[in-house]
Amino acid sequence: MPTLSALETVPAFAVITIAIGLMGGLQGLVQHGFYGKPKATSVDPWDRKIEERDDRIRKHPQEFGYKVRRVLRCVDIPPLPPFRALALR
Repeated sequence: MPTLSALETVPAFAVITIAIGLMGGLQGLVQHGFYGKPKATSVDPWDRKIEERDDRIRKHPQEFGYKVRRVLRCVDIPPLPPFRALALR
């Protein structure tokens, strides 16, 4: 059974733990609110160059030799039968 002096530290420990958790959570919420995605960690110059290249390809794919294909709709996929028809088979 812990002594009374050991139990006196529990509220202080809880406040410190909650405060540290809130700092990280608020920082993540602000980052997600401003940029719409979590913050990228461990991004080095190589990752930045690759991201710039991908942005250029997305904006002008024909300049890099990519063909742009658009799928209008898929008509060759038959509709699924109702659930009851599957259960009766």
